Amino acid sequence: MACAREWLTTRRPTEEEARLLDIDPGDPVLSLGIAVHQASGEPIIASVAVLPGGRHEIEDTYPLR
Repeated sequence: MACAREWLTTRRPTEEEARLLDIDPGDPVLSLGIAVHQASGEPIIASVAVLPGGRHEIEDTYPLR
């Protein structure tokens, strides 16, 4: 079975991120990452999104077994 791992991190932006997001260098950002692997452990895809901390709300819904 394939699996996905997600992680959330709050941090200060890099200089480039602050410039691209049009935020102050001291403003926090939310970094959201995901890595998807095949059952063998071979990676399929990985992605990281960096969001301005004061402009986003994240909601997640998932089934419980």
